[in-house]
Amino acid sequence: MPYVLCEAMALSKPIIATNVSGCRDVVNHESGILVNHKDYKNFAKSILELLNSPEIAINMGKKGRKIVETQFTLEKQTERIINVYKEFV
Repeated sequence: MPYVLCEAMALSKPIIATNVSGCRDVVNHESGILVNHKDYKNFAKSILELLNSPEIAINMGKKGRKIVETQFTLEKQTERIINVYKEFV
């Protein structure tokens, strides 16, 4: 999992990331924008969209913060890790 996305979301920053495994598990359409791998034009376009629409960027950041606060707490992450270990035991 790309923890840097969680860290940015915890700081209420909107996310622009590639639509690959891991990123899809953290970012949704409310907290950021996912672009296809190696789609540099859409990546740049997404950056410009958020720069030109600060209210959208702020709302995405707030929603991302809520996602981190509810889905990626220490307790939930610990529970997920324990469940993975239990699967292998």
